[in-house]
Amino acid sequence: ALHWPTGLFVGLAAFLLTKITRIQSVSSMTASLLGVLSLWLFHSSAAYITYAVVAASYIIYLHKANIVRLINGTENRI
Repeated sequence: ALHWPTGLFVGLAAFLLTKITRIQSVSSMTASLLGVLSLWLFHSSAAYITYAVVAASYIIYLHKANIVRLINGTENRI
């Protein structure tokens, strides 16, 4: 919603990561980080990049249980 090329890139990346890894949490966390990178590469405003950094940090924080399961090798697959 902030920048349509970033949305397209992140959406495609998330779809491909989900297809490849079959682990939704990996694609969600990676997509949030790719959103920050994409906004930076597209020279978006500092406000958009700041918002993306805060959102990505929160998304990764919310996935802390998933990260533990990924490390232990017990994360559920789709």
